[in-house]
Amino acid sequence: MKRRSVGGRGLSRLVLWLTLPALATAGAVAASVPAQAATASNCAIGYRPLGAWPTVGTAPSFLAEVAVTNVGVATSTGWGAQVQLVPGVKVDQVWNAANLGLVDKSWAFANYPFNGTVAPGQSMSFIFIGSKSDASLSELPISAACTMTILGQ
Repeated sequence: MKRRSVGGRGLSRLVLWLTLPALATAGAVAASVPAQAATASNCAIGYRPLGAWPTVGTAPSFLAEVAVTNVGVATSTGWGAQVQLVPGVKVDQVWNAANLGLVDKSWAFANYPFNGTVAPGQSMSFIFIGSKSDASLSELPISAACTMTILGQ
């Protein structure tokens, strides 16, 4: 059996679940909207800020959820996610994914053996604690991508 990553370079659809704060401009309204989307053949990635977390050391901290969805037609045997955060924001702790560290300006994550199988139309999510070197830095990603691996193709 050979492994291959479906979807070419692993680029995916990015959907951010955001509750936008009321903006300083007149007529702005808080809403929950997808902020960005791009199509891919086998996976989609979503990012959702979950709010503040007690400070890690002296850095302001936050929680975020990342969901990887199989939008292909075959069940995956593995997945990966890459999230590029603004400079000065780092990942401190992760639940439900392996933190592979900073790779080419993006934080890289991968499945554990127990959660790599994702059926078509299903999602796998993980949560991380991020910390900011400056409280004014955004918790939102600059970009995100995912990959799905299928055996025997």
